[in-house]
Amino acid sequence: MGTNSVVEICGTFTQQSTTYPSVEYVGIPTGKAYCIAKADVSGGGGNAIISDDSQIVAIAMGNVTGLGMGNASFCGPNATSATCPSLWPEGLSDDKNSCGNAPTIIDELDGFCTKPGATGTLDGVTKFGITVQQKNNSWPENIPNGFLAMESKDKGFVVTRVQHVSQTPQPGDAIAEPKEGMLLYDIQDKCIKLYNGTEWKCVERSCND
Repeated sequence: MGTNSVVEICGTFTQQSTTYPSVEYVGIPTGKAYCIAKADVSGGGGNAIISDDSQIVAIAMGNVTGLGMGNASFCGPNATSATCPSLWPEGLSDDKNSCGNAPTIIDELDGFCTKPGATGTLDGVTKFGITVQQKNNSWPENIPNGFLAMESKDKGFVVTRVQHVSQTPQPGDAIAEPKEGMLLYDIQDKCIKLYNGTEWKCVERSCND
């Protein structure tokens, strides 16, 4: 399977070979591909595996017998979007009787875009920096157009965490009077949210229009 490819198996599937895995990945090392079985799958037991490749995401929406996951990322048996939200692709229906999701999943995988950064005259340099590393004499002034720069090789930036904020602010939300541009991590919804002045929305990968 290649990068961002999807195989959707809508009937029962059997992998009897214990020598060769069911799926091989041939895409870029940092990519991934989805192998989705809507019905029951089985194997020859022992060394019978789905894939040797960590880039394969295998989702089994039925029963699984005699077939190991190998190095693949695996969700199943009887997988749903609720049981493995981090592996579940956009566009995959929870209804295992619904077939033909592959084109929608591929469109979602390929639907992201990036654009070159803006070019032009430098407006200024970053004057404030926080670092836990040995400071370079030209840092943070060598970072253009910033206000504050932070760096670390082994530390993370922790955003304020709250229990929950509704998409449209409601009485009882963790933030009583949100301000436009506010960021936080919603523990219940498991995402970083941005308040745009009207709604709280999870920050998601998208085109940078």
